Amino acid sequence: MTSKLLDLGRELYRLKQQKEELQAEEKELNETIRRIESMLISEMTENELSEFKDKEILKRFSLMTKTAPKQSAYAQENDVEFAETFKEHGKDIFKFSCHQATFAAMVNNELLETDELGNYKLPEWAEPFVEISEYQKIYIK
Repeated sequence: MTSKLLDLGRELYRLKQQKEELQAEEKELNETIRRIESMLISEMTENELSEFKDKEILKRFSLMTKTAPKQSAYAQENDVEFAETFKEHGKDIFKFSCHQATFAAMVNNELLETDELGNYKLPEWAEPFVEISEYQKIYIK
C-alpha cells in the first residue's frame, strides 16, 4: 500500500467524521433556534407587536402568519375524487400524485381567500380535500 493511498483514506475518514459532528451540531442548533423562535413569538404576541427593530444589530424582526395547506385525510383516502374535483374546477396540477409544495402554492395563490374577519376561506368544493393550518415564523432582514 502506498503512502498516498493511506493519506487519502485517512483524510476521507477524517472529513466524514467532521461532517457527522457538524450534522449533530446543526441538529442541536436547529432545536435551539426553534425553541428561541417560539419564545420570541410568545413575547411578541403578549406585547401585541408585529415587528420590532434592534438598532444594535441593525435587524428588523417581523412576526408573520403563514399558511400551510395540505391534502386532508379525506382527500388522501379518495385520491381519484380529489384529483377529478380539482380538475373540474380548472386546477389541473395532478398527475397520479402532486408534490406538496406544488399543491400548497396552488391553494395559496389560486384558492385561498380571506373573509371580512381575516379568516382564511376555501371554495366550498375544496373544503373536504384541503386542511389549512397556520404557523408563525420570524424573518430577519
